[in-house]
Amino acid sequence: IKQKSDPVSNSCTNTSPCKVLNCPFKDYPSDSLTCIHIHNVELMFLDYTNLPDGEVGEDDKLFFNFGFEGPKGSSSMNARTMKLLPSHPLSLSVGNTQKVQAIHEEECKDLEDSTVCDNNYIDNADECNCTHIRDTEKNRSIQMILSTVRPDYDLKRIHFAHPIHLHGHYFHVVDIQFGEYNEDGVLESTNKDINCGGTNNCANPNWKNTTVDYAYGRKGKINRKAPLKDTLLIPSGGYAVVYFKANNPGYWFLHCHIEVHVLGGMSAVIAEEVSMATSPPEEMLKCGNFSLSVEEFRKARGDETGDSGDSGDSGNSGNSGTSEGEEMQIGLIVASVVFGFFIAI
Repeated sequence: IKQKSDPVSNSCTNTSPCKVLNCPFKDYPSDSLTCIHIHNVELMFLDYTNLPDGEVGEDDKLFFNFGFEGPKGSSSMNARTMKLLPSHPLSLSVGNTQKVQAIHEEECKDLEDSTVCDNNYIDNADECNCTHIRDTEKNRSIQMILSTVRPDYDLKRIHFAHPIHLHGHYFHVVDIQFGEYNEDGVLESTNKDINCGGTNNCANPNWKNTTVDYAYGRKGKINRKAPLKDTLLIPSGGYAVVYFKANNPGYWFLHCHIEVHVLGGMSAVIAEEVSMATSPPEEMLKCGNFSLSVEEFRKARGDETGDSGDSGDSGNSGNSGTSEGEEMQIGLIVASVVFGFFIAI
């Protein structure tokens, strides 16, 4: 294929530019390439029914800023480095009050206090090396703002686009915004829609004012054709706005998909109405193999009638009788054994 293909310099010209999907920046410096960003495309199918609302409550807006904070440039999210590992794997703690209490004691505290973790010593501070958990309620529409911004005096730490992945859900991508670049395409300033919430570190990001909030004054449902993703590239110095419906109870991992970044602690957990999540099978708490059929799973969660409930609305309809919500939760149980490291955090 390479031998038969024309080089980009021959096939892409200023008069006939080539289109590049999912650019990590706003534009190419060259006029021969045109960027098309994910929020500018549409779905080819329209069977997604349980849509999130465009206008959400203040408690349903989750800001996550990805970067390298502190004197060592630690991988972090909102200036918190995910503790590796908590005392108990989260997915195995559902229904166990003692384990849940131990986990809560290790949780990041004062997440909305801009002074916490806004210092130069977060690498050694217990309050900034913690289990980062954000709670959501069942069936709420959730707006996530995923950003990679910094104070402009320290841009060297954000010259990186991060692919961000959410377990347990697909989300609708409704907007992507970028920083400011010079004529050579070099980032000169981060996007000013986001307030870092700190002087040294982005410890509590939020909208700079309500008029730039994508949900401000918005009525009705998200566009049914808005693209669905579970991994999205967040541009350096910019942000993305995504929505999902919280209809799949459990602990869901949110992290950068670059291995060295997630291992360093660039991650968090969304705790979605955990009290309604299915407790792990007793056999799972022991060493060795075990099996779990769809019927046993439904019985474990008190759904012996075969009615999959709300979580079945989270994806395509009319398939094999196992809803996407069930597949996700069964997948979580299996993944907890095979990939215990990731589920544990």
